[in-house]
Amino acid sequence: MNGFMPVNSDDEDVKPCNPEITVKFGSGWPHRREVVAHKLRLMACSPYIKELIDKNPEGPITIDDVQPEIFDVLLHFIAHMRFEYANFLNLRYYIMLADAAVKLQVLSLGEACAEAIGGKLTDKNIWDIYGEYSDIKFIAETCEKVLAKNTEKYLQLPGFLEIKPEALSKFLTLDKMEIDSEMTLILASINYADAQKNPREVFRKYALPHLRLLSLKLIELPLKLQEWLTDEERIFISEKLFCRKPLLQYKDVPELKNSLCGIEEGRKPGHVHTLIILKEKRILGLVKQFLLSNFFLIPSCEEHLFSMKFKAKKCLLIKQLEVFCPLHLDSEDIVSNDPIAKLKRNEQEFATFSDGYKMLATVRVQGDLDEKMENYFGPVDEQSFLNRWTTFKLGVLVRKDRAVTVEVRVCGKWTMRLIERSAGQILKTSSSSSVKEALGEFKIEHKYSVNGGDFKAFKASDTKNLISTIFKSMDFITY
Repeated sequence: MNGFMPVNSDDEDVKPCNPEITVKFGSGWPHRREVVAHKLRLMACSPYIKELIDKNPEGPITIDDVQPEIFDVLLHFIAHMRFEYANFLNLRYYIMLADAAVKLQVLSLGEACAEAIGGKLTDKNIWDIYGEYSDIKFIAETCEKVLAKNTEKYLQLPGFLEIKPEALSKFLTLDKMEIDSEMTLILASINYADAQKNPREVFRKYALPHLRLLSLKLIELPLKLQEWLTDEERIFISEKLFCRKPLLQYKDVPELKNSLCGIEEGRKPGHVHTLIILKEKRILGLVKQFLLSNFFLIPSCEEHLFSMKFKAKKCLLIKQLEVFCPLHLDSEDIVSNDPIAKLKRNEQEFATFSDGYKMLATVRVQGDLDEKMENYFGPVDEQSFLNRWTTFKLGVLVRKDRAVTVEVRVCGKWTMRLIERSAGQILKTSSSSSVKEALGEFKIEHKYSVNGGDFKAFKASDTKNLISTIFKSMDFITY
């Protein structure tokens, strides 16, 4: 193809198709310019320009909000897929080009600008650039990748306190960050608000709706934060974090929808993978799950042993394990007016005898020549684990092709309700492809012991091939 339609000499109405088109760009004299460009190349790289050409095939077309020096670089990039004199383009030019790439929908240009800008980011300018241009997609994403890798370090830089409030809000929406706890972001947001003219108003409008308070414990929340909350917010957070009301969910309090973040999961670094074994809705929606017969009662035993076995298909660092050890509620409790009150009484009753109840995690790694490495861990919160999310910080390194057994031993005589879960479906339906690539031959077991006897396998429902579990999730890194 030469860019022209064939011409029939017998038909004077047929005219050749002009492969070029005149483009007017710039915002008025003396910045307005015209250039003749290849029509197909423009249409191929920019849906925005294609739409303009489709409306006016013979031209000219007008692009007002792109300056001549930027459009010249854009045309060269479209023709050669590289920047002309790239070493002489400063950060300002790349930012202007990234802005033009968003406006004109030129993906390849935006990606090239993002790469170039990433190479020019420093501790001194990253917050300035992010704060000023967080509304430009390619610039924001480039900065966010850097900020997410060493978040705690960047939050200590003076530039953080000078960003626009809107940039703070956007930053706090990131799901992947290199932080140990949401407390890092809460304290940084309080420091930011204190540096503004109206601290409480700034914090409540720009930070509070994005901070995951529900991933923490009530005792961890700073006093100043609690002072900046409304009475309704304090009551809701207290019920969720201290009383741990399983039936009280974020959607049940519509008046707090715009002021509090309803996410209960903590943020995790981008390189951390999570095996999801049991989703929260299977635990928190007690009435619905009971009516669907999705959980059952385990008789009172001296000891329960929950094990998760898999083969490491890659080198792994197992970072932490989350479990949920629920107390018993029977059918009368569920259909009563206040099942939560019954649950709280059960908690208080067992708390009185808490010395008799223990939880311990063990990680066993099968080595060469049948050698085994064993690691023992106690829960982060030793005081109470009944009817609570419980976290074990592990930090166990596993070499490729090793067999791994993660066990949680629950000691104490009480009746628990446990949720049925198909072991065969856990990897298939609940986790990402990166998890499936790292873990193989996955299996979950539940055993129990009575009167100090041997452990026996517990099967909740043979007809459904389901097992019981208190495992919620496991975080790990691959190498």
